[in-house]
Amino acid sequence: MNSNVKKRLYFFLVSIITTLVIGKFVFDSLKINSVYFFSPTDLKNINEIPNGLIRVGGMIKIKSLSKKGNQYSFIVTDFKNEIMVNYTGIKPNLFEEGQGAVVEGKLNTRTNLVATKILAKHDENYMPKEVADALKKTEETKIASFISTLWDIGLDVGHSVRKINECIDESNKDISTQTNLMESRFLIGSKLLHSSFIKVINQTLDGRKFLDAKMVELTQRHSRYNDSFQNLEPNLKESPGGLRDLQTILWIAQAAGYGSNWDSIRSNGIITKLEQAQLEKHERALIFVRTLLHVQAGRKEDRLLFDFQRLLAADLGFRTTSAKPAKATGNPMDRICEKGLSPDRNRMTM
Repeated sequence: MNSNVKKRLYFFLVSIITTLVIGKFVFDSLKINSVYFFSPTDLKNINEIPNGLIRVGGMIKIKSLSKKGNQYSFIVTDFKNEIMVNYTGIKPNLFEEGQGAVVEGKLNTRTNLVATKILAKHDENYMPKEVADALKKTEETKIASFISTLWDIGLDVGHSVRKINECIDESNKDISTQTNLMESRFLIGSKLLHSSFIKVINQTLDGRKFLDAKMVELTQRHSRYNDSFQNLEPNLKESPGGLRDLQTILWIAQAAGYGSNWDSIRSNGIITKLEQAQLEKHERALIFVRTLLHVQAGRKEDRLLFDFQRLLAADLGFRTTSAKPAKATGNPMDRICEKGLSPDRNRMTM
């Protein structure tokens, strides 16, 4: 064997050995840093209990959570099997019974895990199928029960369940849907998710396009509610000069980036301080009269029908005589505003 062949063979062997050493080093590093995912059923069925860190996903069993100081114990279930989890630390805000979670830690036994990390409200794709299905069914049941309750007490509400990207798609198709999404207010659930939703909605708004669409909508609405009959029995919400016109101003301002309340619009130089005071005063008056109208009618009723006009006048302190029209001392609008609501727009009904 000549020297050149020996050198080549030597370098070949060195390369093979180096590759094997590096490969083993990488493999060992990956093995050390890997965190495998299991369901409670997986842990019951495996032959050998893992020594390192693992993640276990499932639903936090109802009435299983107990706390002592910053120490928590609870049961994670996939509805077939369960595992007891002990955790010391700060509980995530979204962590609660009946919700999905993934916990990370080390096993003491097949049915007991000491957790070092809790990932609450984790992606359902990272859950056992039974848990993901149960979570979905639970949420749907809660929503259906809530909507049914609203209907039972006489509130006429529309509803839908969509992801943020689906909301954006619907918003781009219809100006009314876009307006409803702009008007959304947080009630309960994830504040982080709602904040993300509002941020995305505002980013997709086209101020000029929104203005043009709203002006077309306003013109069409005025043409429907501005005849002689409607003037005698005006619609406090939809008629020209009603609540919807005030709301339209605020929506257009929001879409243009000038804020969503009268203070913001004034600070941006769109209206004066006096104009703001006048707008808020008459807004309160309309809302108050509309609220009284709903009470008198015993239902949602925005039309100031003749049947209710005398009753509302009496509620507002006007008195009727047989010979003369109703009278009231002072400015009627001031009287209404004195009885009206505060200028906080968050209580405005749609």
